[in-house]
Amino acid sequence: QLHIDEFAQHQPSLETQIRNLGQGLMKYLERHTEIYERDIQRIGELFAKFQKVLQIDTTTP
Repeated sequence: QLHIDEFAQHQPSLETQIRNLGQGLMKYLERHTEIYERDIQRIGELFAKFQKVLQIDTTTP
């Protein structure tokens, strides 16, 4: 813990940089959520189809 505190004191702008990075990441994610939601939906649908195929496969002798 002491090393971290020491390091933080030598890097006064580090906290600000991390905060800015976090905010930037959140904005990026918000902007791309709509695109990802569609992709996630497609992946979900594909996965559901795949599960059905697997279920059919296990029932056939």
